[in-house]
Amino acid sequence: MELSEAIQLIDTPEIRINHPSVWADLGAGSGLFSFAIAELQKPGTVVYAVEKNHVPLLKAKPSNNVEIKLLHKDFASEDLDLPPLDGVIIANALHFIGDKMSCLEKLMKQVKPGAPFVIVEYDLYVASRWVPYPLPQSELADLFHPFGYHMIKMIGDKPSVYNRSRIYSALLRP
Repeated sequence: MELSEAIQLIDTPEIRINHPSVWADLGAGSGLFSFAIAELQKPGTVVYAVEKNHVPLLKAKPSNNVEIKLLHKDFASEDLDLPPLDGVIIANALHFIGDKMSCLEKLMKQVKPGAPFVIVEYDLYVASRWVPYPLPQSELADLFHPFGYHMIKMIGDKPSVYNRSRIYSALLRP
C-alpha cells in the first residue's frame, strides 16, 4: 500500500485534531500508518510509532512538521510509558493479539477521555497463519463497548492483495 492509499483509507474529519496532539501507532511496522496519521495532524504533533520488531521506518518525512518517534516495544505486553494520548491507530496489528480485551484494558489507561481509536483490519472470520486472531468489522462493537466506545464509524475499505477479503478502517469514539 502506498502512503496516499493509507491516508485515504483513514481520513475522516473526526481524527483531524485542530491543535498539536500526541498519537500512537501501535504495531507500526515500517510506519506507513504513522506517516498517514501524521499527514492529517497539525504541526507540533508527535506520533509514536510503537513496534516490537526492529523494522526501519519508511524513508519519508511528514510534510507538516509532525514528529514521528520510534519506540521499540510490544504494545500488547509491555508498558508503553507514553504521555496521555489524544488518539490511537492500530493498523493490521490487532489480528496478532489473542487476548484483545486485556490488551485494550491496558491501552485505555494511556488515552485521554474521548480519544479516538482508528482500526485498520482484515474483514475475516477464519484464522490463518497470517491472521491468527481475526477482527471482522462485526466484532468491533463487542470489543470496544466495554470501554465506553459506542460510536463506530466505518471510514473506508479496499480489497486485500493477500486474500479475497477486504481491509476496512473504522473510527471508534466514546
